[in-house]
Amino acid sequence: MIGRVKEALEHALVRIAPALPRNPNLLTVMGLVVSLAAIPAALIRQYPVLLPIIVLVSGFFDVADGLSARFNNRVSNSGAFLDSALDRFEDSAIIIAVAVLGGLSDVLLIEAYVAVVGSLLTSYMRARAESLGLRMLGVGFFERPERLIYIFTLTLIYALVRRIEILTYGMGLFALITLVTAVQRTVVAYRLLKNH
Repeated sequence: MIGRVKEALEHALVRIAPALPRNPNLLTVMGLVVSLAAIPAALIRQYPVLLPIIVLVSGFFDVADGLSARFNNRVSNSGAFLDSALDRFEDSAIIIAVAVLGGLSDVLLIEAYVAVVGSLLTSYMRARAESLGLRMLGVGFFERPERLIYIFTLTLIYALVRRIEILTYGMGLFALITLVTAVQRTVVAYRLLKNH
């Protein structure tokens, strides 16, 4: 599902490709730096709108590095690996930032932990299955761009209404869906490998 969303976004942004840095790895690292800024930004609780802005900018860099790589003919396995590795740091930082924004309550901490584990497992299941020769793009209904869209929407709503319940219930649902997606990918990959 999200593959189509990402393709549509990339198509809409393709006109800016010539203006992007020629080195896509630079954009990948910039995305990491922006994401890591989410945690200190979440500590500034009087300006909760900072977090959804950071998530949006992080998502832009996630698309921009791929655009730059293709436009400048610099697609490489090393670049793909770097992008994937740093994405895991970015996801974790943004999820932790949501817990920080919510005041680090016990419930939010547990939800954030489950959400980080679920996000990492979702990505790992795809990477491991593809290393065994399967094609997993589009398997699972909560891939990374969808997770970023969800967190952006959740934090934006919180910034507008300033009710902690929004973060508590929203992160609980997020954690649940990431785990379900990881299990879904595990089941699909296992069945495909078993039938090989």
